[in-house]
Amino acid sequence: RPPAGTGDGRGARGTTGAGRMSTAFKPGSPEWARLVTASKVAGILSISPWDSQYKVWCVMAGLIPPDPENEAMRRGNMLEDAVLNWWLADNPDAIELGRQVTCQIPDEPWAAATPDMIVTSGGDTEIVDAKTASDDEGWGRPGTDEAPKYYIASSMWQLAMHPEAARVRLAVLFGRPFTMREYVIERDDDLCGALIDRCRAFHETVVSGVMPPLDDSVATYEAVRAQHPDIDRDLDVQITEAQASDWLASKAAIESADRWHRGATTVLLDQMGKARRAMCDGLVIARRQPHASGSVSLVRVAPLPQPATDQGDAA
Repeated sequence: RPPAGTGDGRGARGTTGAGRMSTAFKPGSPEWARLVTASKVAGILSISPWDSQYKVWCVMAGLIPPDPENEAMRRGNMLEDAVLNWWLADNPDAIELGRQVTCQIPDEPWAAATPDMIVTSGGDTEIVDAKTASDDEGWGRPGTDEAPKYYIASSMWQLAMHPEAARVRLAVLFGRPFTMREYVIERDDDLCGALIDRCRAFHETVVSGVMPPLDDSVATYEAVRAQHPDIDRDLDVQITEAQASDWLASKAAIESADRWHRGATTVLLDQMGKARRAMCDGLVIARRQPHASGSVSLVRVAPLPQPATDQGDAA
């Protein structure tokens, strides 16, 4: 299943041969952080809810460490084998070939993937990727590829690193409702080749020291903060009048918006009582969920309204 590739075609050549499989790289190690891997691809493509190009670049360049394990990551790591074993029990004809095996392709030493499990089923080699999710928001019908786009991207990267694999089966354990579902991402050779080309170009910027531009994402904000944890009390930096005005105006707007949003949230929570979701004309606007403090929090579900454009106002 050789990918067609794009651009200079090196993506195609990189995946025509059989992938190399080993346990040479340990996920989370400094060596692993320097590679383009499945968990970084969505950030490189700017479709990740947790990463940005800037943050991924800083991690790969060694400027900041990878994220420490949070509660969601810990949950996934602790339940991974259980989810995989559950999937095997539901698919008795599948034969397990290995777990957490590093896959790479010829001539691309900067790229790797570590699928949760590789199996053979019905004559095809397949990848099984274990996921856990607190609820099923953002997921579609089981048995389809209606999964979040960042998981589709990471799945396609795993297929790019394992040319013999026909598909990725996402085995997802949901907390609410408590159920196991499967989603299927079929190999797309053209997309695999394009991903390799795109990520190779990104890796080359890391090697050459060309940082991506700053953006307004939380991930980039956290990456900038992490690079400068120390404070030199004798050092001042001069900023422009425009920078000063922009920062002060945005700070004032946030404080005003916080009061407005807190008041609107209070009214909504009072009206909802014990209800889980707030609905408007069939659309889920927000949902109540447990908070670490022992109370509840109100989480937005509906997309935020977009500012009107001049063309829209005219219409």
